[in-house]
Amino acid sequence: MPLDGITINFFAKELDKRFNGSRIEKVSQPDRFTIDLKLRSHDHSDLLRLCSNPSDPYVSVSENSLENPSVPLRFCSILRKYLSGARITEIKAVDFERIILIRLKAFNELGDQTEFSLVAEIMGRHSNLILVNKSDTIIDSMIHVDFMTSRVREVLPAHPYDLPPSQNKVLPIEFSAESNIRSLWEKNPDKFPEKVMIENITGFSPLISREIIERSGIESRAKCSSMTSSSINDLNKTLLSVINEISSGKICPTVIFSDQDRKNPKDFHALRMVSYPYTKTYNDLISAITDFYSTRELSKRLSSRKRSYIEIVERKIRNFQNLKSIHISDVEDSKEYERDRLFGDLIYANIFRIKSGDLYLEAEDFSSTEDRSVRIPLDPILSPSRNAQNYYRRFRKLKSKHDIAGRFLKQEERTIAYLETFLITIVNADNDADFEAIESEIKTVPLLSRAFENSRSSSFASRNNKRASITENSANGPRRYISTEGIEIIIGRNNIQNDKLTFKTASKTDIWMHVHNAPGTHTIIRTANGEAPSRSLEEAAKLTAWFSRKDISRDTKAIVDYCNAKYVTKQKGSEPGHVFYRNYESITVYPELPSGVTIISG
Repeated sequence: MPLDGITINFFAKELDKRFNGSRIEKVSQPDRFTIDLKLRSHDHSDLLRLCSNPSDPYVSVSENSLENPSVPLRFCSILRKYLSGARITEIKAVDFERIILIRLKAFNELGDQTEFSLVAEIMGRHSNLILVNKSDTIIDSMIHVDFMTSRVREVLPAHPYDLPPSQNKVLPIEFSAESNIRSLWEKNPDKFPEKVMIENITGFSPLISREIIERSGIESRAKCSSMTSSSINDLNKTLLSVINEISSGKICPTVIFSDQDRKNPKDFHALRMVSYPYTKTYNDLISAITDFYSTRELSKRLSSRKRSYIEIVERKIRNFQNLKSIHISDVEDSKEYERDRLFGDLIYANIFRIKSGDLYLEAEDFSSTEDRSVRIPLDPILSPSRNAQNYYRRFRKLKSKHDIAGRFLKQEERTIAYLETFLITIVNADNDADFEAIESEIKTVPLLSRAFENSRSSSFASRNNKRASITENSANGPRRYISTEGIEIIIGRNNIQNDKLTFKTASKTDIWMHVHNAPGTHTIIRTANGEAPSRSLEEAAKLTAWFSRKDISRDTKAIVDYCNAKYVTKQKGSEPGHVFYRNYESITVYPELPSGVTIISG
């Protein structure tokens, strides 16, 4: 859980410094477990979000408001009654526990000033939000807890509010000497040091405990009894150093990411985290926590959106692949249509040889350069002329079937290639601007519009199949980068932008890029003389491969073709993004976002 006792302790201090004296302007409850408090300070307003969801409880300052139900929920109505217009007098944590106490002053119906406390207990499945009056009596809570639910503590209206039971842990600031720390390992010889710290020191979470183990350099799976004196000394010094950071308030808010692009945050802490490869530090905890939860919420929302889009496009691809299989079978079945015409011709050429009741005709094949004969099956009931007409009729039928199936087959191959390119666009979408570009393409291309308008996830798809004009702005325009050598690199977000980049934005001497024999994005390198420095060329190729990948794998090299834009052509009436190019060269790179490239609009 990201919000451990140590982080909450420092976070509460920052919240108090920022919001002490702020007035609660609005209370809302967007879902069962979340309360939003709109706080008004002297010259600005903020949104303090309190979430008691058992699977993911948290407190943060949010940048985005959530949609609220038309009828307020029970707890929201209670908070509005007591806290509307109230002023915050104090925000504090309770002894390194995962509890934040917000003290408030408000006026009751009679105009008398009274005091309340809003308690946020951020404790996993026991999390709760509780409104308490000045005599520590519970007015109401987000989740009611009776003895049927918990035999340890009741949380019900009109009951006295008691803090959660003590776990008999020691506060971090009480470990002032190495001798106090050494006793931890001696009393727990059969346990791992990480577990010992979690069970005995208030506010310590698995995250900070693992950090201490990594900093000390000891074996993480060694029990206390098996540690050498050298390992114990190293662990003691590291733990004492961390405790000194806590006691002195030397925090370094850090967000930990699961990827090197730092787009998927997985944890955060108030203290410095040095044992994790992908981190980002902040000047204050409020900014770190706000960034963590807003980025994670955006990631969740976009991932859900992406999954629904991918499902629709993949279903459409499967439909066209099924049609393609049918037409491949039709082409295969009708490919011998010329043989039927030959049989008709040979029957007429040898009609004088055919006798009534003959089952077949042996005739020389005059269409072949070799001296060979063919056996032609005959219907003994029909005349030779009628047999020939039957073969001609079969010839016309099979030829028509072959031609029509062939045309459909080419169309389906182009459509599948286009949909695969569009699928890659969706896979690589990682922000709202990317999805705006995707939605623009959906509205513009009738094939996509029809596919998405039949889906519940597509409220934007119009029934009008006329092509809509796309107005590009800074929000949904192409991606723009500046290479380490100062050269502009432009990358299309969708197939519509790819066409515009290639045939309208690019000059004839600009360099055009595309992955070899695979669907992907179009890239333009701005040049004055039709050539680009090798480093800029490599960086652009890496970006092209990155935004053309079907997954997040970087272990496979990609071949990227490039040529001058003047050598790129498009067939009239072809799908967006489908082009032909010649006079090209190739470069092999790993898909990645080059570190030295400057992002103008990503």
